[in-house]
Amino acid sequence: MLQQIERIGLEMEKQKASNKSLTAPSISADSEYRCHPALRGGQPPLPNKFTASQMESLTAICNTFVPSLHMSASAAPNGTLSTGFGQKEIRKKSSCDEIESFYRLSASDLEVPAQAAGMLCAWTKPMQFFLVSLVLWLLATRLGTFILCGRASMRRKAPYYLERFAMLPCAQREKVLQSWSKSVFWRLQMLFKLLKCYILFAFYSKVVCPIYPQHVTNGEMQHINSSDSLMEVDKNGHNPSWAAIGYTLPHLRADHDRQHKFSTHLQHQNVHHFDQLHNKIINANTATEEMLQMLLHSAGFSVSEDVSRLWKHWINGKSFVDQEKLQGIVIRCDVVVVGSGCGGSVIAALLAQEGYKVVIVEKGDNYNRQDLPLLEGPSMGAMYEQSGALTTEDGGVILLAASTLGGGSEINWSASFRTPPHVLQEWSQKYQLKQFESTEYQMAMDKVCQRLGVQNKVQHESFQNAVLRKGCENLGYDCHNIPRNTSSDHYCGWCCFGCPSGQKQSTTETWLHDAVAANAVILTGCKAEAALLSPNKGPSGKARQAKGVVARAGRSSKMIFIESRATVVACGSLFTPPLLKKSGLKNANIGRNLHLHPVQLVWGYFPEELEPKGKSYEGGIMTAVSRIAADWDKSGYGALLETPSVHPGVFAVATPWCSGLDFKERMRRFPRIAHLISLTRDCGGGTVDASSDGKLIINYTISEKDKESSTQGAVHGLKLLLAAGAEMIGTANIDGEIFIPKDQSDCITDQIDHYLKRVRGGMFKKLSTPLMSAHQMGSCRMGVDAKTSAVDPGGETWEANGLFVGDASVFPSAVGVNPMITVQSVALCIGQSVLRFLQKDI
Repeated sequence: MLQQIERIGLEMEKQKASNKSLTAPSISADSEYRCHPALRGGQPPLPNKFTASQMESLTAICNTFVPSLHMSASAAPNGTLSTGFGQKEIRKKSSCDEIESFYRLSASDLEVPAQAAGMLCAWTKPMQFFLVSLVLWLLATRLGTFILCGRASMRRKAPYYLERFAMLPCAQREKVLQSWSKSVFWRLQMLFKLLKCYILFAFYSKVVCPIYPQHVTNGEMQHINSSDSLMEVDKNGHNPSWAAIGYTLPHLRADHDRQHKFSTHLQHQNVHHFDQLHNKIINANTATEEMLQMLLHSAGFSVSEDVSRLWKHWINGKSFVDQEKLQGIVIRCDVVVVGSGCGGSVIAALLAQEGYKVVIVEKGDNYNRQDLPLLEGPSMGAMYEQSGALTTEDGGVILLAASTLGGGSEINWSASFRTPPHVLQEWSQKYQLKQFESTEYQMAMDKVCQRLGVQNKVQHESFQNAVLRKGCENLGYDCHNIPRNTSSDHYCGWCCFGCPSGQKQSTTETWLHDAVAANAVILTGCKAEAALLSPNKGPSGKARQAKGVVARAGRSSKMIFIESRATVVACGSLFTPPLLKKSGLKNANIGRNLHLHPVQLVWGYFPEELEPKGKSYEGGIMTAVSRIAADWDKSGYGALLETPSVHPGVFAVATPWCSGLDFKERMRRFPRIAHLISLTRDCGGGTVDASSDGKLIINYTISEKDKESSTQGAVHGLKLLLAAGAEMIGTANIDGEIFIPKDQSDCITDQIDHYLKRVRGGMFKKLSTPLMSAHQMGSCRMGVDAKTSAVDPGGETWEANGLFVGDASVFPSAVGVNPMITVQSVALCIGQSVLRFLQKDI
């Protein structure tokens, strides 16, 4: 027995060591900071199901999107290379060798085909995967190539005969891809879009070997410039294309003096809070059952192995595992909260501080702030759903959603808008939810903003935000500072991959600290399978009573039953509806009314000699906003103009591909291209469900009104970019048209008008306009009637007593601004409803 206790004690120490954060010692010039293994890069590609002949076709497609081009830059001064891209010259500080090496790089040089194959097999929808597999199979045959490629599949010289796709010259393969991008068959358009996004993201975000950070210098942020031969693997884990396109990584250290500058109290308490949080995080995926029980017992929770009593409440339990073979543990608590993001963390903190025992279940992993290398590809692979490659069924919208401890707050861009007054009025009057015009809700927003340290000052504006502000000033458009949950001097363009300094007040820095300080416990790597429901014998009139949650530890067969008096589902608007349906709920509104805040991008190129200075990926991501197209005073449905986070992989996804050469030339302009986003408050909606194997099924078609709003925002954005001094402008539309104003022309206004007319006419033709979404809302709408909503005004489901929903899915409609403050404020109000339920249930 003594040996068993000693062994478990050693395992507990290992668990704490894996979770514990650096306690901010003084950092010498010779120290190094750690990097989480999942975030280093260099991981093997995901398994793929393609045959050798299909892989030959996919490799040819990859090398068409990213071909090896033998071009000489040595004769041009200062690394200047003349191109046909707008009859301009690309001027970079990169060396001639770096430029030549960049053009010589092909997709195969970075082993992109294997990576793209794994992504296609793992993440595409069943229909999409069938289409990709079929096309790759056909392209491996001469007849199939002729069917898909037409005359381009014919050999150009005698003897004339058909060739397989992989045997065609690159120029002919390019023509094929160009024809697919504009095909009258929308499935070919969708295929082109999928392949283009996966392949180009993989190429420009790939880290070819693990990163090992260099030494700290005077506690200041360093930048690493790739100056080695680009054809060699950089020992620091860089991508061989980054130097030529002007992309440098921040070299971050755990600099305690820079953390939480805006809060002296938090600055002094930071080490204690950090340890306190990570000592209460249990990685259910790696902890043994004995270790899990001991850790929970030490936290004051009752744990047993009698799972048979709760198994009968698992409505789909028999389809997962036989009762006789069922193994696992039972944790007893007052409240179980599924999800640690903006909704779940707030409710957990509120209830834990009231003295209730709370267990937080999070399927994602925990990445300590000093373990963040801020590498785009590995970070998105670890911290985003499907590595940021989640799409609607038709591929029309790319959805960015978090999959990590802290949820969206961990990777968002810091914007902290209060719920706009016209939205509160709509929710109160149209949907009869009177609490949204109450003092209680205003106090909830006040409390949330205070806890997050929200302020709207900015000391030094980034290149993109300076462009937006300058354009607004020159045109007389309104422009406002964006409130942020960071300090005014927070100048970091990498917050989309976590915040190493801790200045961004995500839930891991705030509400989750509050929860564990009040003795809540967090289980990471633990995916909820269903809510446990029993027949309700109480007076509520509802058919069922929530009894807790059954969860699975990672991909193992280890089941964890969490028995509770109240259950809160807060796993986001994409995952909450499938979980409720798997639990047996039948309300027709679950999974409907999904709003996405569809976003489209416009861009402007500013040569290095022009103001404002800086690079597109550096500085505060969002500090300025214009409501010129928002229509707040009338319909309330329009578009905001903001700036996005843009790093090479995402930039490649958003940039039109017209040819291999054209695309590489566009990439070399990357640091000085300012993007603006037109973020639309959508009045149309979609649906979300899940297949039997758990894959999301998301259907969304943008409405005509929302198309008009999005286009209006994009047109205003293009005008802003020109007014700010852009030498060329464009959209993300598939045609790749670039507008270059002629300086000395008397008819420049007519030129601009004609171009903007073409923009309006070319938007939203089939899949021609790429859309993205970082905000998903409304899929379990709150309301006063079970016929039109999924939950009641207190967030409780209509069908099950004690089962609450506490995330953005309860929004009655789209909020029209970055939703973090609204989510947390609504969650705070729902937490009060849960508290009243618990007090009544005693």
